[in-house]
Amino acid sequence: MIKIILSTVLLLFPTASAFFGSNLTDIEYYPWRESIEYLEQQNIIEGYSNNTYQPFKQINRAEFTKIVVGAVFNQSDIASAGQYCFPDVGAEWFAPYVCLAKQEGIVGGYPDGLFKPQDTIKQSEALKIIFETFYTDIPPSDIWYQTYLDEATYQGMGYFKPEAAATHLVSRGEMAYFIAWLLNEDGTDQIKLTEQQALLGITPMTAADCYEDEYFSQQDQLCYLKNDNNNFKIEDWSNQHNHHQVNNEENAYIRYKVIGDTIEFYEDASNFTPELNNKAVHSAIWQTFTKLIPIQYRANIDFFDVMVSSQGNAAHVEPVNESLSSWILAIDVNEFSLPGPNDEYKEFVATLVHELGHTLSLNNTQIDSSIYQATDCRPKFYIQEGCALQSSILQQYYHTFWAKEVSGIYNGKVDIDDYGEALYQQYPNHFINEYAASNTVEDLAEHLAYFVMKQKPAAVNSRVDEKLLFFYQIPEMVDLRNRIRRVLETQL
Repeated sequence: MIKIILSTVLLLFPTASAFFGSNLTDIEYYPWRESIEYLEQQNIIEGYSNNTYQPFKQINRAEFTKIVVGAVFNQSDIASAGQYCFPDVGAEWFAPYVCLAKQEGIVGGYPDGLFKPQDTIKQSEALKIIFETFYTDIPPSDIWYQTYLDEATYQGMGYFKPEAAATHLVSRGEMAYFIAWLLNEDGTDQIKLTEQQALLGITPMTAADCYEDEYFSQQDQLCYLKNDNNNFKIEDWSNQHNHHQVNNEENAYIRYKVIGDTIEFYEDASNFTPELNNKAVHSAIWQTFTKLIPIQYRANIDFFDVMVSSQGNAAHVEPVNESLSSWILAIDVNEFSLPGPNDEYKEFVATLVHELGHTLSLNNTQIDSSIYQATDCRPKFYIQEGCALQSSILQQYYHTFWAKEVSGIYNGKVDIDDYGEALYQQYPNHFINEYAASNTVEDLAEHLAYFVMKQKPAAVNSRVDEKLLFFYQIPEMVDLRNRIRRVLETQL
């Protein structure tokens, strides 16, 4: 739980969507410039007399404690905190801040009883001070510092130098990132857990991976379709794609067993309806799907349902087993559209890609279904199906686009049960449509569909653009996009 005092901080230091600029001369190209400018604007930090900030300069324990405590507590509390609270803390300028931190249980000193104010602060120590200042119910770990590294991951803030996370010496610029991340709800500075490709075990493409109708981008290390940027036949559609995922038990359906590119009758529901009699249409739906989606991307789809939805959902997927290794793809027969140059078919394709996105991001290589409690999953992302693996696409998507927002700008303004319409109305630039605002899982799948169906953004003008560009960091997703669009080019 976040400490009550944080609400006072946000009133004292209201967020700003734009900065008034800075006179600091050495932060123009620093990666956490926004954080430094924000804290400077709020009078939490200041530069040196020569108008520099020296973001790479290391910061000691006294300085760090003073800045964090000064950002959160009021001056009367600080002034009354006293002095001489450690053998090596007397009446120095930092004494009231350190002594208040000790009173509040934020710092406790070393085993020898000293505070060591002049020592350069380690990242583990910095995170402890930050989280003990702002939060009250952080789950403990066996190793004291792992508690705070895990919390930084769980909150979405992240930390520097994962290979030496506990002992890394914090710089002034990194200090600004940590504090601004918690105070500035509108801030965009964000540490990536690591580079997407390395984290996901993905090797970049080479020119040898490209097909004849593709070119190799040396800058992106990806293969792109040669005529992709001018393919208005694909991009020119109504953008009304939407659907609702419901339990298949409410629907009339025929189930087929998937065998490679073919299907065999398996069973039908007790509430079978005559609308499902046309087996030729069922085959046409499946053939459309297999022509669009290469077999390696649908290998875990073992059953195919043709249904008549009781609640108007166009399609859904569901796991066959608890391990999430086998899946059912269900399509409403009334939503099928034959290939052709019309919006109905493009929307049908977008629906197929959306559902495929679920099977790609929620299967047993991405989710540990043996973890049933959110508390056992922390600091990773927990969903109903289980715990997202650290290397999963869903974990990276949540970390990049939802973790900070859920604990920050979305928190308290829109109830989690009202995510969807209410969240989309407040933050329309964050989501491609209302349905994407439902939750992280649907957001990922919906933006994957638009990643396939729309051109690559030429610039980042919104959170939506950032989400679409996320998939361009993953060569498999780019390959999937190329293959689908190659087929669409012949159909539209």
